[in-house]
Amino acid sequence: MYASFSVCATEAYQRKYMDFLLANYEDLRLPYPFPVAFGFIASPIFMGRECFLCLDDEGEAIGAFGYIHGTGEGNYEDRHVVQLQIAFLSKPYRHTRLFLRGLQALAKHLNELNEMVTELVFWTGIDDYAIRLFDKFAERTRVGELAVGYRLTLRHLNAYTARFKRDSASILPKSSVCSSFKEEIAVGRLFPVTCNQDREYARFVRYFLAHSDEFDERFLFFDAVAHMTVSLRESRMLLFDDGNGKLQGYIQYRMEAEGETVFIESAILSPAYRSGIQFYKGLAEWTNRVMEEQVEIHRVRFHVRADHAYLIRLYSKFARKIEETESRGRAELIFETAFDELRSYLRADDTK
Repeated sequence: MYASFSVCATEAYQRKYMDFLLANYEDLRLPYPFPVAFGFIASPIFMGRECFLCLDDEGEAIGAFGYIHGTGEGNYEDRHVVQLQIAFLSKPYRHTRLFLRGLQALAKHLNELNEMVTELVFWTGIDDYAIRLFDKFAERTRVGELAVGYRLTLRHLNAYTARFKRDSASILPKSSVCSSFKEEIAVGRLFPVTCNQDREYARFVRYFLAHSDEFDERFLFFDAVAHMTVSLRESRMLLFDDGNGKLQGYIQYRMEAEGETVFIESAILSPAYRSGIQFYKGLAEWTNRVMEEQVEIHRVRFHVRADHAYLIRLYSKFARKIEETESRGRAELIFETAFDELRSYLRADDTK
């Protein structure tokens, strides 16, 4: 099998880039809380053509890296400096030959940019293997408790990669071949999971991005990534797993009005679980969880598209329209209900 490196110049490739890194989040071993770490993963998306995928000959992602122009120390005005934000290869593919191919792809790309790049900076966690590897071609600039910083000039990177024969493709280990299978979904009970660990945050964001286009065709992937970078810092999430531990839905919410109002930012269930009973059970479980977190809840508010007749009929059964607003050039209705009345309607005490 062979591997190639491709610039993520389309939304489809950017989606694959984000999905691959989030699926492997625990193996990234980033030394930061998830909301901060997500910024490192997502920031190359905002730059356009500054993230890359390593694909096998079946088009499956086996690696990824991304960078931005400028550094925090230079107030991001030092655009001649490229800062690598993330780089990862799946374990079966971590061999020197493929790593060098990645360096060559990066060097070629930087040399062909319209703007001048003279220097690269990056960091790695405290990992003996990674440190030995990077010491071969880059200069240490900082050694901290959590990370080691590096720098090298683009000229030096060019010279280093030129020392190795540049193949048109890299042969992957035979162990990378796997048989395909068709996943069968057995619809059953969903189990609530509190999202308070980095692993759960990564699962939530991966699921949100995969389903973001279902909210509104005007809600672009770029918008979804930007929304996550902002909302993760102040939102709470309740996840819903099936019996196999696979995420099938969530409710994202935040507290407002000094904790008296809970605002539901977004919620979705996988298509196979979009029945009335699953919706009502999930909402009831959520009210129980909110009561555990916040005692004095008076109101629940949420938005719905003004042109979505089905959802308006559904929500009108337990909430009332109080206002109309606009989002992305489309009218939205604001619904509100008393928290206790919602719990009574859902018979939430019966789900405890």
